[in-house]
Amino acid sequence: EKGYFVCPLNWQDDGAIFNWQKDLSETINKIENTAIKVDLLIVDHYQIDSKWESEIQDYTKNIMVIDDLADRNHDCDFLLDQNYYCDFESRYDGLVSEGCLKLLIRFNSCI
Repeated sequence: EKGYFVCPLNWQDDGAIFNWQKDLSETINKIENTAIKVDLLIVDHYQIDSKWESEIQDYTKNIMVIDDLADRNHDCDFLLDQNYYCDFESRYDGLVSEGCLKLLIRFNSCI
């Protein structure tokens, strides 16, 4: 209704270990077969990290990652962590580039 284009992958959970290269290949294939320029690719997946994100950079203008674990590197333009953490300001230090805009929630009641 808002004019956004959403293109789901033909992904099926068969209980196998996640294959990030296969997922990357399917994502690139979807982008290449679409006549729409991708301005923002939003990634929300616990097993995707900077390896996948670095490979997809040429196919999108920006990447936004939704993450709440802060346990792996990301190569993204925006990072959203919608949870409350006392260490929110330093939580992603060393995990994202200096140029990444971190969208974090301040938690004022930490002791």
